[in-house]
Amino acid sequence: MAKDAFDKLIEDTLHSKTEDMDVYKSITFDKISEEIQRREHEMKRPSKRPRMKIAAALAVSFIATAALLLTTSPGQAALGRFIDLFAPEKTVDQDIEGQKEPTDVTLREDKMGYLIYIDESTYKVEEIDGQDFILPLNPGDSSVYPEVYMKITQEESKSPTELYAEHEAALKTQYETVIAYGDVEYPLEGKMLYANQGDEWNSEVVKYYFTDNTQGGAFIIEQKLFLEASEGHGARFDNMLKDFTIIPAED
Repeated sequence: MAKDAFDKLIEDTLHSKTEDMDVYKSITFDKISEEIQRREHEMKRPSKRPRMKIAAALAVSFIATAALLLTTSPGQAALGRFIDLFAPEKTVDQDIEGQKEPTDVTLREDKMGYLIYIDESTYKVEEIDGQDFILPLNPGDSSVYPEVYMKITQEESKSPTELYAEHEAALKTQYETVIAYGDVEYPLEGKMLYANQGDEWNSEVVKYYFTDNTQGGAFIIEQKLFLEASEGHGARFDNMLKDFTIIPAED
């Protein structure tokens, strides 16, 4: 069922991008024309017959390529960029504390209905009471370092706006500083709250993102950090969320 939903995501996106195929056709036919002219120029005595043969051969090549794009499975048919987006594994460049860091990540398809890439060399995923926790593999001494995690949950009956207001009110009773960012587009489209308990290296920091689950509810993403970890773990968590993708529900 999960694979079917994933294939449907790719298939729906492909159908919505028919203009891209028209562009692809245009580019390909332009290349056919260029190739015909190039080969004719190389011939000493060009004639209509060679021209027709060249055109026919190149047209067959185009048709075969187009057929391959349109008849393979949805995951293979998405003109390359979707294969890159949802590849089982890929390498991404992360900007960590001002440095570019190439990182191998692995696609995780969750039963809550979302996709996310995880750096499995640094993090693990644990499901606890229906909530997904992304945890550091090496959290350090718990008597010294505060807790760090990213938690993903789903609220099926409340909108991002409702949850945002509720959490903002709660944070103001618990934290020294609360910043209500409202609507954001980075690292994902939704609403964002930030709060901290001070300016010491180990002061607790929390970030919330609320994003529409497309079914009348919302995903709640909580990042628990401390001030010194904000540029490390915080940046890595946000990089994961850049590829956070909701799988459309099956009809």
